[in-house]
Amino acid sequence: MLRYYILIIIASNVGIMGLNLLAYGNQISVLFAVLSPILATVAVILLDAIVAIITRALPKDWLSPFGSAFSVSKKERKFLDKLKVKAWKDKIPEMGRFLCNFDKTKVQDNPTSDYVLTFLHETTMAEAMHFMSIFAGFLLLLIPIPNAQISILFVVLVNAILQIPPVLVQRYNRPKLIAYYTRLKRKENKSPFLS
Repeated sequence: MLRYYILIIIASNVGIMGLNLLAYGNQISVLFAVLSPILATVAVILLDAIVAIITRALPKDWLSPFGSAFSVSKKERKFLDKLKVKAWKDKIPEMGRFLCNFDKTKVQDNPTSDYVLTFLHETTMAEAMHFMSIFAGFLLLLIPIPNAQISILFVVLVNAILQIPPVLVQRYNRPKLIAYYTRLKRKENKSPFLS
């Protein structure tokens, strides 16, 4: 749920404020110790938004759910089962309904193959966006702000960690959606005159 993500972000910001005071002591003001992680968090969120916009602008062919980059092997599926993704996947915030008007929390009733294909494309877009966001955050470390590197580093690490579960959820759901899509496609293409 979104509130857990927000609580993690708030708790990590408070921890980073304390680290700032320990690491830099009298070199920085309390105001700087408090503001630097907050500003770094805002910068990471803005960077994540830019990554989302870029991902949405990518050609659909690059994000094909049937491409090798998004395929999930049997070995990986077993690994995802060991991580018990099924048990916690619904607790991960799903922002698609707000950002792109497509809800990925569940498949709608009586879907068409076109709908499931759109759902599949949304999973690859979400996976690509979260994966790129893991690395994009580290670009903030290139900004030379004296005495702010600890704040930036820890905010970027928290961001990277929070991006991993959504990637795992997309990879967990996709094989089932592909199988469902294949079944629907066969059913829709089946002639009504054949038994």
